[in-house]
Amino acid sequence: MKKKQYLLISAKPAPNGQLHLGHLSGPYLSQDMYYRKLCADGHDVKVISGTDAIDSFIQLKAVQQGVQPAHLAAQHFATIVDSFAGFSIHYDNFINPFSEQWQPRYVATMQEVVTVAEREGKVITKEAPFPENEAGEPASGAWIEGICCDCDSPMSGYFCEQCGAHLEPGEILDARHRNTAHTLCFEPQSDVFFQIADSDGLLQSLQQAQVREQEYAIVEKQFQNNRTQVRLTERAAWGVSCGDNQQVYFGHGMLYAYCRMIGESYQALTGCQTHPFDAESEVTTINFFGMDNTVSHMVNINAIGAEIPQWKGFDHFVVNQFYLLNGRKFSTSAGHVVNGNEVISNPMIQAEGVRFVLAATSPAKHTMDFTQASLLHWYNNVLINELMQPLVMAAEQLSGKTWPVLPAGQDFAPVWEKLTHIYEYHNFDPQEVVAIARDYIATGAGIKREDALAQYLAQSALLLYPLIPETARTLWQACGLSGDPSLAGLACDSAAFNAFPCPFERISMHMIDGLFR
Repeated sequence: MKKKQYLLISAKPAPNGQLHLGHLSGPYLSQDMYYRKLCADGHDVKVISGTDAIDSFIQLKAVQQGVQPAHLAAQHFATIVDSFAGFSIHYDNFINPFSEQWQPRYVATMQEVVTVAEREGKVITKEAPFPENEAGEPASGAWIEGICCDCDSPMSGYFCEQCGAHLEPGEILDARHRNTAHTLCFEPQSDVFFQIADSDGLLQSLQQAQVREQEYAIVEKQFQNNRTQVRLTERAAWGVSCGDNQQVYFGHGMLYAYCRMIGESYQALTGCQTHPFDAESEVTTINFFGMDNTVSHMVNINAIGAEIPQWKGFDHFVVNQFYLLNGRKFSTSAGHVVNGNEVISNPMIQAEGVRFVLAATSPAKHTMDFTQASLLHWYNNVLINELMQPLVMAAEQLSGKTWPVLPAGQDFAPVWEKLTHIYEYHNFDPQEVVAIARDYIATGAGIKREDALAQYLAQSALLLYPLIPETARTLWQACGLSGDPSLAGLACDSAAFNAFPCPFERISMHMIDGLFR
């Protein structure tokens, strides 16, 4: 297999609160699983992202809490980083765009995107109805609620979570101010837009990128409804200023600028001379996000990347559906939530075990539900009973002995090939990764020869690495192998085996009641 370079970039979380399990189950877990699988195959992989520090929901939460948006964003940048660490979600760099280090480049890359797009004749300035309250204060993004004109579903902000549409404020039906003390009106506002010239070409490129049918249909419908302009500026009380009268850069329209900044971080980390989002780059870029951000990522980012001759957009996308909590959407404001940091700090349960449950019930392809019953089943019955106990027993049988560990043989090659097929972008599903690990580990009961058992333990660690990386690394080392689990590492002439104690303890309903509110 030819060694390749990859850059993985997830959706940028808004630092207006803690990450909950709905967040972690989607793009962040998927991204981390890709990282570990690609590394295990021997590729050079970097993972870089950051927070969306100008999201309108930051200002909304700041007003509700009576604090400054900048203070809230800095506070929750730290909690987000803690959640990623606690769930073993790897980043080579996670950017706070308002930090001393990054703010100058954050602002400059937005300016550069507009300047280059203007030079290429891609920018227009036009007047469009924009929402404000009775005092003339902007009511952008999080401050507006209403009905989606495409599917008649309730929506908050500009994105419809039901159908994936991304609307202009004036398209929202029955629009109202989130704060019921205010009335909403629309006044003409002059803003800057990127004009998409070749929507058919973008659709064709998405097919080449192996985009799934449901996300392709969202983009196709966006264009059928004549939404071929990417908003680059708006009026808002919070953001990066770019003009008079509270005009700021629109975060979701400027996601490509963020990608350019991330590309600079990639160059600094790797020494690569070519920017990964330049047209001649050989770096494969993969984007991870939830389906409600389809237009922001597949259109707003890739249209700008495709229509500026010297640039490019993402090469591939991995998209997930919604994750529910006891049948309802996770909601921090309603207190219907399980936060990642609550799991990490709970002494009754291991975050890596919950990570496994998130993979086993992943919303990669379908909306899924996280419940007490599913947590208990996957944590106790599957993770501990089906997976850990056979491995503990096999390691105990070999403990203190020395056996060679051979490169992956003919019996394991079809397993790895099947796993690799699942990591094709339109096929990806962590549930199927779990199923492959279960099936393979179940074969251990029939292994009698100790040399074959040694091979089985090492290969089991390799399969578990994307799912429960710290546990897999411990098992790998118990096999006398060094580094992280990898295909190339399956070769040791004389491996000294040690015991592998199960790192998880069974949980009961009363132990987890505090997590479910």
